[in-house]
Amino acid sequence: MGNSNASPAPQSPPSFGSQPVPPLGPPLPNLPGPLDPIQPATKPEHRIQIEAESMLVSPEIVFRGESASPAQVKSRGGFAPRTHFQSPDAFKLWPVQLQRERGVVIDTAYVSTSRYFEVARSYPPGGLNRYVYCIRGTPNMVDVAASLGPHLLVDEAEFAALGGIHWTQVIGWIEASDIRDDYLVDEFSNDNFDRLKSQGKLHENPDYDVKWDKFTAGRAAPELVGFPQGHVARSQAPWNAFLDKPVKDYALDLIRPNMGVLGFGRDFPLQLQAERLKPAHIVFYGDYLWPKEAKRQGGFRTSADGISKLRPLSVTAYSINTMRNQEKLGRHPESYFLATHDMFGAAAADAAAKAAKFGGQFHPIVYTVHATPNMVRAGNKIAAAGGIVWSQVMAWTQVPHGYSLPQQSVPWRQQMLDHFKEAHERGIGRLFEENPDYDPKFDQYTSNQSPQPQLFGERNAQRNLINFIKENGQAVGFGDKFPLVNAPQATYTQDSALEEAHNAETAPHKPGFFERISAFVKNNKVATALLPAVAVANLVPGLGEIVDAAEWAALSTSAVEEAGLTLEGVGVAMAGEESTVAGAQVVMGDTEIVEAQQAVAESIGGRIGRRVGENVGKSVEEGVRESVRHGVGNKDQSILDALSRAPKVPSHVPGGKPGRIKVVEKSS
Repeated sequence: MGNSNASPAPQSPPSFGSQPVPPLGPPLPNLPGPLDPIQPATKPEHRIQIEAESMLVSPEIVFRGESASPAQVKSRGGFAPRTHFQSPDAFKLWPVQLQRERGVVIDTAYVSTSRYFEVARSYPPGGLNRYVYCIRGTPNMVDVAASLGPHLLVDEAEFAALGGIHWTQVIGWIEASDIRDDYLVDEFSNDNFDRLKSQGKLHENPDYDVKWDKFTAGRAAPELVGFPQGHVARSQAPWNAFLDKPVKDYALDLIRPNMGVLGFGRDFPLQLQAERLKPAHIVFYGDYLWPKEAKRQGGFRTSADGISKLRPLSVTAYSINTMRNQEKLGRHPESYFLATHDMFGAAAADAAAKAAKFGGQFHPIVYTVHATPNMVRAGNKIAAAGGIVWSQVMAWTQVPHGYSLPQQSVPWRQQMLDHFKEAHERGIGRLFEENPDYDPKFDQYTSNQSPQPQLFGERNAQRNLINFIKENGQAVGFGDKFPLVNAPQATYTQDSALEEAHNAETAPHKPGFFERISAFVKNNKVATALLPAVAVANLVPGLGEIVDAAEWAALSTSAVEEAGLTLEGVGVAMAGEESTVAGAQVVMGDTEIVEAQQAVAESIGGRIGRRVGENVGKSVEEGVRESVRHGVGNKDQSILDALSRAPKVPSHVPGGKPGRIKVVEKSS
């Protein structure tokens, strides 16, 4: 697209108005000069042409492509980086370019933006960029190309926003559906943006704060690059001047002159003014226990309940972080929390994954559960501390084996309305079977309305959880100690398999019912995947007020938008989920901390993972299976380990994957 070999003339400043920017602080030693910011590469015959961007003034506006809607971004307070600010590597610019060049997504303290509209609209890849946001530049935005010089791998005219971006910095946005590709444009220009803006396609943000008008994006920051050990740049100027202290300390130095106005406290993270999500009234929970089995044991127990009778638990069993990372932890994935969901598709996929671990004899079931104060929002899940009691289960439905989330982008609002209306008219309400044992006393409750940060760490984790559930567990009958679901007859994996195979009376539905469910799910993939839990009450007689198709579709669509639910990439996910991908492995920002704590706390080993049906004694093995069936995944990788496994690119030969945004090499 366009002639990437031609260097564009410097762009005139956008017409949003600005004032001179106060200096960030004292000049740093050995910074490249303004007219020749890039030192010669080690091999002069190879060099990235960086479009002379460092000769341009810092941009007043930058751009970011996003799948998240303006309502979703506003609800979060802006754009937050994928990190918990605990890893020292999160503050380094060097890994930032690897997530593009090598196809990995990393734990990083930066949010990517670009000087150019066309570059920004290329991300996220896969056609998921529903919006391109126009954002006011601020001094915490670092010029990546100028910072890396000849060691830049892929040039995207990137300005990396250290700590994040406030919603009030967003000037406006252009919807991807308004961008036409029927003519050539220069990738490294804003001509297309100017044209679209002149046509009235820029939706102005009513929350934009003019206080940002006095700022522009920041400068080169070689002190933040953080080249790895052995890299040739560590012996070169200017980078060799910044080896004396951690990169995070230099990051604090960079933001300190404007710390207050940018919204930082005394440290990271940036204090985004996120709108507090409304508490959940109803949630979905996925499992493979059939209703009569769950009723017999009093509800759904946590994976820690069985293990706790066999050996001392790791401290991580009391932390929500373990539940969030449960499928990725190689040791002791047991947790005193159950993961529930706002959305049917996520719970159905969860149930199918649990059932698949032990073969075809198990059937995935999605339970509709009334929320209670012992439930806490945790990213895209709602963590039920202690488990779920049977009398708060409102309804259930069986889902097909191997259920997976639809692989498509989220529909627009009108399309979503149409999907829901059509699903209602086809009888989506008939998918759910009401629980006759549901206790209406739960109608008065919601999930916990307050953030509970103490439940996410390992420090005093056991005491914090006990105190929390003593205060918030009365609705579900919690006494003074675990387990919450003190089953008179616990159902273990092997018992469930035998009963389901030989006792048809325990089946979740009458004959023929499941066939109708399977056909409906197949023909209404988007509506069932995005179905919000709160909408079920308006479908099942006796659970709530029954409404017509149009009203139900409107209620469901609004619930999806408020919760920030989207269809992204390979499936449906909550926008803003904090998991990251390194290579082919899924890693979470805090998994390393969880595993480190587990290693210290580990006191009793054991063989985990025996297959159902092995000729082993019950007692101990049953308890172990109780934890295994809730998810033992591959051992997590650290960020550095993941990056070390990526294909090597010699630092003296810049290069990258060809694509829409091209890496231009020329011989000197």
